[in-house]
Amino acid sequence: MLAPIVPPTECPECNSTLVVWTDKSSGITSRSCENVECPGRVRGTLSYIGGRDILEIDGLADDMASKIAKAGYARNLGELFEFQVDALDQLAQLKAKFGDEQGEDQFVSRMAKQGFSVLILRMLNSMENAKTTPWDKWIAAFGIPMVGRTLGKLLAKELRLEADDMPNLCTKLYKAATGNIDGLGDVKSDILKNWALDPVNRAMCVSLFNSGVRPKPTVAKVADGVGQPLSGMSFLITGTFDEDRDKLIAKLESLGGVSKSGVSAKLNFLIVGEDAGGTKLTKYDELIAKGAKIEKVGKDWLNKTLEAAGMGMKSTSIAVEEV
Repeated sequence: MLAPIVPPTECPECNSTLVVWTDKSSGITSRSCENVECPGRVRGTLSYIGGRDILEIDGLADDMASKIAKAGYARNLGELFEFQVDALDQLAQLKAKFGDEQGEDQFVSRMAKQGFSVLILRMLNSMENAKTTPWDKWIAAFGIPMVGRTLGKLLAKELRLEADDMPNLCTKLYKAATGNIDGLGDVKSDILKNWALDPVNRAMCVSLFNSGVRPKPTVAKVADGVGQPLSGMSFLITGTFDEDRDKLIAKLESLGGVSKSGVSAKLNFLIVGEDAGGTKLTKYDELIAKGAKIEKVGKDWLNKTLEAAGMGMKSTSIAVEEV
């Protein structure tokens, strides 16, 4: 007979006590190490933010993240971008002294002595582009428990975050957590409050701003000729469809819909695809039994709604543009 699985209570990297919390809406229990200097946490954070769905930093994969964390160049996002600014300053000085090509060679040679490959150049340049990544991705990049891109987009819109708001982010997030934003339950609100009140996070946001980070506002503008049949309607997509979920959300938002991160009685449409999340469907059934008016729809409804607006799934021309 198999022995029961015993969840860990300590971080395997730094032996710090793990923090445990449960999301009431989904029933999912999570554990995380709260030690900001934990090598494993730093490595995981850096590798995570380099991914395509977050800041999309070319060259910042597991190996590069491990080297940066092990050498102590960065413990968080703020220090990572401070490292980038310092490195690019060194590169600029070498180019001014030796010329562009030789200066670049000199820089790569210096970094090689510290264990970095030529990928360091690609990473530094990619980080410059990442400084203007939209707010929803930046909020997700902080690795706040239970706060991903969907909730990040909701927060960015509710708080009307602008490019220069990074130094004020903690204050704004705290106000959001103490307000009445649909999609923020008690657990997520408490997590946001604690994160926003942490002086380390406040200093990190100021550091990012000083390093030139200016996220794009997450605002969608409807293309000419497209109406808003979903104006005021909230929706949540669960499962997979023929098209990327973020693109589908952008299309539905361009029609006036509001994307939600969880199932609640205020939801208008639960859009169900293949391999849909069981916890969301269970929550839907519970709310329907209590009299909630949530319409469960699928691929046919999605196709019909988008095609009526001139946007089918997998369309190469999405009637939304960033502003």
